[in-house]
Amino acid sequence: MNKILKDTKKLTFIGVMFGLTLFFTFTVGVIPASFASLAILIFIPTIITSIIHGPIAGGIMGFLAGASTLLR
Repeated sequence: MNKILKDTKKLTFIGVMFGLTLFFTFTVGVIPASFASLAILIFIPTIITSIIHGPIAGGIMGFLAGASTLLR
């Protein structure tokens, strides 16, 4: 995990994807769709992160996405 936090490219990518997750999470009421499609929309950045940068970065992103959904 320490290696991920020191790699600027991965950290920036996780930050951008977390920004997208926050955007999707807090604009849920604006987008008219069913609950299942909104859940998929919120976790798409997590899936993309885990595919591109591996399971550790995906786990960090999943934790951040889950925490933002819980706080909403």
